[in-house]
Amino acid sequence: MYQIEDLHQSVNDVYEQLDGGKMPEDQAIEILLNCCQEFILRNPMPFTSDADINMTSYKGQVLSTYQELCDVFGPPDDGPNDLQGDKVTCCWRLKFADGTVASIYDWKTGETPFGGYHWHIGGYDIKAVNRVKRTMESVRRVDRISIEKK
Repeated sequence: MYQIEDLHQSVNDVYEQLDGGKMPEDQAIEILLNCCQEFILRNPMPFTSDADINMTSYKGQVLSTYQELCDVFGPPDDGPNDLQGDKVTCCWRLKFADGTVASIYDWKTGETPFGGYHWHIGGYDIKAVNRVKRTMESVRRVDRISIEKK
């Protein structure tokens, strides 16, 4: 995992090379942007489950499978196939470290979709979609890197 100490060291190394005239400024900027992106991708914001999602609403979607959502966010808080609800049979209720609340749920499917599905993302604002997608992207990228290194 690419920790904050690694990011700090990378930044110091780039500045040292830049100050020593060993690297042009545009290359230094590109490297620093890549280092920051790697850090963010490999260190998604922590979250807890079972958040209060009262008064949240639909903000976007993420294409995924039930299993992938379980791998990333743990088992759902409701479901699968919770047929007591009117329109939702499966739901994750998440609260991220910055206070962002998000829900991931199926909508009017009749039963929980286990294959590829455009899962709905609810929240108070668009940050909910960004947090969910960034977390999913982080896990997907780490899996891809792990497979490439084998």
